[in-house]
Amino acid sequence: MTDVGKERGGRDDACEFRRATSRNGRCWLQPDEVVDKILRHTKQLGGVSRISFQMNVASCPSEDDALD
Repeated sequence: MTDVGKERGGRDDACEFRRATSRNGRCWLQPDEVVDKILRHTKQLGGVSRISFQMNVASCPSEDDALD
């Protein structure tokens, strides 16, 4: 969360993480959460035709890191 907070200018503390990953939060961490949130939003909006996902992989190790 620290990298994301710096990138987006947001908070990066544990409280914000819990809020973001809550049932109504913006982050989806597990497949069943993704399904639940998509279905809930679809019902609330009367249907959706497109869903976009965004991932920040900047902090993920690369194959080059494994060589160090």
